[in-house]
Amino acid sequence: MSEKKSIFEKIGEALKNDKKVQPKVEEKKEEVKPEIKQPTQQATDLGAKLAAEARAKAQAELGHKLKVEAIAKEVIEGKWGNWPERKTKLEAAGFDYAEVQTKVNELLGVKTEQKVEVKKTVEAVAKEVLEGKWGNGAERKAALEKAGYNYAEVQTKVNELCK
Repeated sequence: MSEKKSIFEKIGEALKNDKKVQPKVEEKKEEVKPEIKQPTQQATDLGAKLAAEARAKAQAELGHKLKVEAIAKEVIEGKWGNWPERKTKLEAAGFDYAEVQTKVNELLGVKTEQKVEVKKTVEAVAKEVLEGKWGNGAERKAALEKAGYNYAEVQTKVNELCK
């Protein structure tokens, strides 16, 4: 029993066997741009690109974490000085001081709690200064700034209270 072929199949076979048409078909195949791919190939390429980007991002994050850890170890070794000089140096070098200090604390086994500190008024601190609770000179200045107070503002209030 012979199979019936559609008109399109017959035309296709005739064109395949036609010696004049075949070279033109091959020529046109060469003109097709290589960027035009089958959808499955495009999806594969896109998947590979996304995977490469994700891999690069993960490596960058890991690199950042390793870099922060290395800097934290240098801080522990004393290579970055003490606060507030260390904070200034780290920030000038492009590091997040809080992130590095958190890593330092972690490496040293220091457990830190997030507390909301209620600051005293400038007047209350100035009165404590007059009572001698904050030390003298550079020691006082460092202690006030470490506690988050503006030294000049507190000292101005101390001077006012002494009048």
